[in-house]
Order: sequence, then structure tokens, then C-alpha cells
Amino acid sequence: MTTNPPKLLQPKLVFVKSQVSFNLDTYTLEFKNRSVSPMGVFGLPWPPLSPKNHFGRGVQASLILNTPEPIQVQVPASLSRERTFRSDWMGLRFHPDDRVFRILKRAVELYGFSPINYQRKTPRIPVAPKIQTFPLKVLGILKEEGLTSSVPPIVFDVRNISLGGVLLTTENAHAFSIQLEDVISLYFEPRGPFAVQIHAEGQVCRILEETHLETGNVIRYLGFKFAAMDQENRRSYLALIKDVVGRISGTLRSDEGDIGES
Repeated sequence: MTTNPPKLLQPKLVFVKSQVSFNLDTYTLEFKNRSVSPMGVFGLPWPPLSPKNHFGRGVQASLILNTPEPIQVQVPASLSRERTFRSDWMGLRFHPDDRVFRILKRAVELYGFSPINYQRKTPRIPVAPKIQTFPLKVLGILKEEGLTSSVPPIVFDVRNISLGGVLLTTENAHAFSIQLEDVISLYFEPRGPFAVQIHAEGQVCRILEETHLETGNVIRYLGFKFAAMDQENRRSYLALIKDVVGRISGTLRSDEGDIGES
């Protein structure tokens, strides 16, 4: 008998192809056949712009969606920045009104597709506050070899978790001291009936930065891959993943909920 994966873990339609263009200063930039979502478009080359001079700047983006009957919309956006070990990309974080958001959402529902990294053996599980045991906070402490860290501990919000790592976010300005390849001690705050605090060492492999539309604060997203986790913590983390997936799929019996104590 085949069991369907939990709804939150199934590949979902996320993007629709579109032409994207905008003007900034003396430049006009055009990008063809890009993957856009109601939230924005990412993975764009910076030149002739630069992250130093243009990150966070606001623009009016023009979209022509690659639908059977092309749909053209205008949407306010701000420039974001994404860095990995191999690349430094520009992105546009959209700030659509309700009408434009509905147009983009409907286009994705009718003509969208799933990105390849949603279809993997260990999928990312997006934050789900309604799931009792889903961890929402992680305490991060920067490791500096042989030294006391000059960066105070930072409390991160969890955006997604997976078997191999975690995506965290913060507006704490001290997070600017954290760079790619840094190793951080991560302490998952227990939540609900899962009473075990899990500790892992995570290496920063991705940094995404964008500006908050209302406050102007820089929001920093840090993607971690687990660099070290002892056997006890690994067992606890696997139990947490199993518990969360079970609750998402509705297969966890009420008498199996309290697995925090071993």
C-alpha cells in the first residue's frame, strides 16, 4: 500500500516564468524567462549595479508572465542580496498590493512549477507554528577558536528545518559579524511536549539579506548545514523530525506525543 507524503512536505507549485524589468538610477535592467513567485524573484546578476551601492533600494518592477495569454503587472520591490560559497546574487523582494498578489498567486496555481530542490530525499519543512513541537527559536553562539567570542549570543527565528540543516532569520545587527563558513553552536529551544534541547554545530553556507519594508531594518537569513552533532543529539533531532512530520501528516497518536523524555 502506497502512503502519500504529508501535505506540507509534498512538492508544491511555487514559481511561474516571467520577464522582469526595472529602472534604477541611470540603468534599465531586463531579465527574461525568470522564475518568480508572489514573494519575489532571486538569482539575478548584480552588474551593472552593485550590492554596496544598491542593496535595499526600492524599484518599480514590471512583470510579463509567461502564461498562455501574457499577463503584465507592476509591483513595488526592494533589492535583496544572496550569498553562497560560489556566488553573490541580487534579488527583488516584491511588495504587492492585494490585487497584484492575487494575480501572481493565481498564475502560480494555474501555470506554476516546483523547483528541483523541493523534490529531494530530505525536504525542507517550513516553519509551522500550529504544530506543537515545531521549534520556533534557536540560540546561536559564534565559535571563535581559542577566543571568547566578541559576538553576543543571538536568538534566531526558525524558517525551515531538514535532516541536513536549518534556515534561521534575525534582525539583530550583531548577526552582521557572522559570515559564510563560520561555525555556530546552535541550541534548539524545546517546544510543547518535546522537552529535549538539541545542540548542533552548524556551518553558514548561505546568507540572504533584505530590508524590512516598514522599519528599514536589515533582515538576515542564515542557511546552516550541520557540521557536527553527537550521537545523543542526533537521535533527539531525528525523533523531533519524526514527531513534527507525524503531526503534520496526522498519523501521530495522542499517546505518542510526549517523546521528550527518553
